[in-house]
Amino acid sequence: MRGLFFLSQEVGKQMIARKSGTIINIDSLNTNSPLKGVLPYAISKAGVSMMTRIRGASNEKAKAELGWRPRWASWREGFRDGLG
Repeated sequence: MRGLFFLSQEVGKQMIARKSGTIINIDSLNTNSPLKGVLPYAISKAGVSMMTRIRGASNEKAKAELGWRPRWASWREGFRDGLG
């Protein structure tokens, strides 16, 4: 989690300077309904998902400078929309 946090922080600074960019973090189906025996994995993936949501929703500077607006509440909704 620390690596992802610091990496996205540095990449975010560069995106703001360039006024463009995208960060894609990948979580897992175990994020919302974990399987037995994968507790540490499920916790880390849930952390990735929550960090992505909070960073996107709370970074007012990036939203203002990049014109960021979420198209979907989560990637899963966007994925389902793309399939439909």
